[in-house]
Amino acid sequence: MVEISVLIPSYNVEKYIRECLDSIANQTFEDMEIICIDDGSTDSILDILNKYALKDSRIRVYENNANKGVAYTRNYLLSLAKGQYVSFIDADDYLELDASEKLHNLAEEKSLEMLMFKIRHFNDLTKKNLNSITARCIIWRDSLETMSSLLRMLRNLLLKCVSICMENCLEET
Repeated sequence: MVEISVLIPSYNVEKYIRECLDSIANQTFEDMEIICIDDGSTDSILDILNKYALKDSRIRVYENNANKGVAYTRNYLLSLAKGQYVSFIDADDYLELDASEKLHNLAEEKSLEMLMFKIRHFNDLTKKNLNSITARCIIWRDSLETMSSLLRMLRNLLLKCVSICMENCLEET
């Protein structure tokens, strides 16, 4: 079993996928599989993915026969993953070359089931980093079902809180 499954859904991202794949394939942590799915793209993404797969045996490429959306594609990716940890990377993102090693070591050292980290956003038009930050995570495979249940409960709780806050705001006005 590989340690990390890196899952990359892709749709019309030929402009960015090379940088993404280079950053994953050249990680200092090498015990990983890289699974990519072309979600019915109309650009040359599938050709690019297949060329990378020919050069690196850790890369596996699949395709949806039509655009099925990111949720379907992520679930499909999860069904293919064999790693002890799974991590989603958007096809227009990239990682520092030692990111997987640092994340894996921290998860192992602290016995974490889920490790969240931040990514910075970059504006391709202005060539500047944006102030917005998004969380990404690496998840221990055996805890996926538990995490899914926990996230559903958290979402329902947040929806209830938003509903209560809105009711309170409406009553005050």
